[in-house]
Amino acid sequence: MNRIGATRVATAAALNPTQLKVFDQLLCVGMDRPTMPPTLAEDLTTMIEARTATALRRWTESRLWLSKSKVETALRCEGQLVADADGTRSTLLHPATAVGIVAHKAIQFAHTHPNRTVADYVNAAIRAAQAEDAFHEFWDQADLAVQSDLIGQMISKTTSFLDSFPALDETWTPRFEESIQTKIGTLLLAAKPDFTLGRPRPDFKQTMFLADVKTGSINDNHFDEAMFYALVATLRFGVAPYRSVVFSLASGEWTDPDVTPERLYAAAERVIAAVDSVTDVMTDRRPPLLNAGRHCSYCPAKDSCPAFAAAEK
Repeated sequence: MNRIGATRVATAAALNPTQLKVFDQLLCVGMDRPTMPPTLAEDLTTMIEARTATALRRWTESRLWLSKSKVETALRCEGQLVADADGTRSTLLHPATAVGIVAHKAIQFAHTHPNRTVADYVNAAIRAAQAEDAFHEFWDQADLAVQSDLIGQMISKTTSFLDSFPALDETWTPRFEESIQTKIGTLLLAAKPDFTLGRPRPDFKQTMFLADVKTGSINDNHFDEAMFYALVATLRFGVAPYRSVVFSLASGEWTDPDVTPERLYAAAERVIAAVDSVTDVMTDRRPPLLNAGRHCSYCPAKDSCPAFAAAEK
């Protein structure tokens, strides 16, 4: 038995079935990695730059900042894009957001300080989160019953991650909520995956792994989110990641993870479409296109939106 085979046997003995599935089928530890075309990042940059130049000349600010959520909003409903820019959305933290903030930080603590209880990690994460004004205000206003319910959810989400993923080996260079940005002219693309494994290599072998962890189920938009992360990482480091996924803690499922040139070009097309949308609508070149859907539930303009009213009939 070779070294990789021996390592897998030893690892398998320490993992539950779900962790072993992630180890083998998602992380694919010990398996060979593909090598990307050397000019791929340059070609993607050239494509985005050429096809956004006209739209960006209309943009009056010094830069146009796009995140995964802004791209998704622009392509889903331009009315919500305008409503969000008007600043009418409530600044009070949503309970689900508070749970996510703490769970993600607790997962990080579980990696850096192993062999403690999940409650220890969650309590430490709550204390750390209160350094942010929005979380501190939310937590300070929540009564005992609300805090108790949320702590239970935080413990559940953290435990679900620890029971789904194998311990992240230090040789994988785990990073948590690492900001990744790339600038193309006045266009700034920004991503912050929940955790990143691996580092870019000079031989263009795809070794990085990006993951966003969701508490709910997988939906159709999550694949596009994961590929947006992959695109930003490719443009930032010049080497494409091996895989980029959204992982559901509720089901243990994940989006199709492989990063290919075709998928990166498709992600670039979405960015180009989002740039056109944002620059058209936010400079009053044309009225926003309205599209009702489940996103209406958290749109600040839904009560005055004709598309939402029509969908409710």
